[in-house]
Amino acid sequence: MTVIWTKHAEERLKEWEQKLKLNKTDVENIVCNPQQLMPGDLDAFVAQF
Repeated sequence: MTVIWTKHAEERLKEWEQKLKLNKTDVENIVCNPQQLMPGDLDAFVAQF
């Protein structure tokens, strides 16, 4: 799966790196292998770990 990073997501990643110690690879692994998928807005899914 290809993960496309928007400008907004890149900005949020900076926060996650400081607060949660998550890097881009961690986030992509969660998106590709979530523990749970929840329905989101506009027919999207929210990947949760």
